Amino acid sequence: MHLIHKLGAGGAENGIINIVNHINQTLFESSICSFAGKGNHTERIDRNYTTLFEFDKKTGNDFRVPLKLFNLYRKWNPDIVHTHTWGTVCEGLIAAKLARVPVIIHGEHGTIQQQKRNIYVQRYLWDMADQVLSVSNTHRDRLSKTIGYPKSKIKVIMNGVDTERFQVDGQNKSVRKKFGIRKDEIIVGTVGRLVPVKNQTLLIHAFGEVSKSCSTCKLVLVGDGLLKEELSLLAYSLGISDKVIFLGQRYDIPNILKVLDIFVLSSISEGMSNTILEAMSSGLPVIATHVGGNPEIVKNNETGILVASDNKEAMTSAIISMIEDPQKRKKMGRCGRKLAKDKFSLRAMVNNYETLYQKLYEKKVLFL
Repeated sequence: MHLIHKLGAGGAENGIINIVNHINQTLFESSICSFAGKGNHTERIDRNYTTLFEFDKKTGNDFRVPLKLFNLYRKWNPDIVHTHTWGTVCEGLIAAKLARVPVIIHGEHGTIQQQKRNIYVQRYLWDMADQVLSVSNTHRDRLSKTIGYPKSKIKVIMNGVDTERFQVDGQNKSVRKKFGIRKDEIIVGTVGRLVPVKNQTLLIHAFGEVSKSCSTCKLVLVGDGLLKEELSLLAYSLGISDKVIFLGQRYDIPNILKVLDIFVLSSISEGMSNTILEAMSSGLPVIATHVGGNPEIVKNNETGILVASDNKEAMTSAIISMIEDPQKRKKMGRCGRKLAKDKFSLRAMVNNYETLYQKLYEKKVLFL
């Protein structure tokens, strides 16, 4: 049973759905419990193999949730409970321990809770789990340093991408036509929630500089969030509203990526970016900030360009260099696609989770 706060448009949520949809169905019967009800991604779940439970958790502390979870555990009787991110750690781990769930796993995917009280809570609760997980080596190091939890107790399972769903298939021209994009236009794009940590503010500022020397360039932002109006006003104030396209929340990301020439991720913090892996699998060159697990998947000057976090000049320079060199874009895109297939496939990720689940199950259940 996987626990998540809400099945919205995030990396952790995407990862959970990829696991339950592709795990060996003859060995594992999966379920997902979403604390805050339905999210945007529930339609992607294969309901033939996965049961979905939905709570109606109130904002903030809701003391009904631990009791609901306890009763659910007792009724469903899972062998393994896998909690994901800070949003489930307190209720999920405590209720699992009280219900005597045999195997308890907790996974962190990105943003680290750094408030002093939350640090103490995590340090204590993580010891209830049989395994704590991270999505990259850099992220594991930061978790250990910030929380004060032994690095040796944190296992890394890197994200994977469905390279069959995201691929280069020659449909670029027809998809561009569908979106009304001319053949000669160079499209820079990003995918992610419009929230401070994704720092699309930096990208829009940089693109404002880029547009001064590139009249055929446009910027596409896919995603929704609390900063949408603020980012729209920023584009207007920079005089580039006609060059910046806000597509909102989309569920056809493979098609959107076929429209792009360059993919950019301007985040202040990352665990391991699924969107970078999807862009690489789609044959796109990537420009990303040098944060979190990004350097573990973007090979600088091979599959893309890494730039310092929140550095407008570096971001601007990287985008311009990509625009001016089509051959470099193609070469980096090919290298990125190969790396995604060779090292970051969805099958490799799911195999790693299957191995961990089986190992802990055999240790805690079969040989009790």
